[in-house]
Amino acid sequence: MSGPPGARILIVDDEPDIRATLSDLLVADGYQVTTAVDGAAALPCVVEQRPDLVLLDVDMPRLRGVEALIAIRALSPTTRVIMMSGKADLEEAKRALALGAFDYVTKPFDLAYLDQAIRTAVIGVQ
Repeated sequence: MSGPPGARILIVDDEPDIRATLSDLLVADGYQVTTAVDGAAALPCVVEQRPDLVLLDVDMPRLRGVEALIAIRALSPTTRVIMMSGKADLEEAKRALALGAFDYVTKPFDLAYLDQAIRTAVIGVQ
């Protein structure tokens, strides 16, 4: 992965291993990374840090991904959001994209695709 130095990315996932792995990869590429354990914890981060991009898990406790997407778009309309899901659900993907998600990726990640999606999203907001 490689990207513009200093771009701010918020990773929101209830799985610690996913947060840690993505964070390590993105920090190594020069991104400023913050993590949150779920959608509810992500909202204050969005307000305080105004990330360029949010990597947002779909299936989380407290505030599910699509509801968090709606809130993030309202709080920070220029922040891009890439939805992440452990299952390929075409209807859910369509709904997320219709609500303003930049992209929708499934786990396990195709790292080359994810890298390209992240770079494209971040370049578009800088």
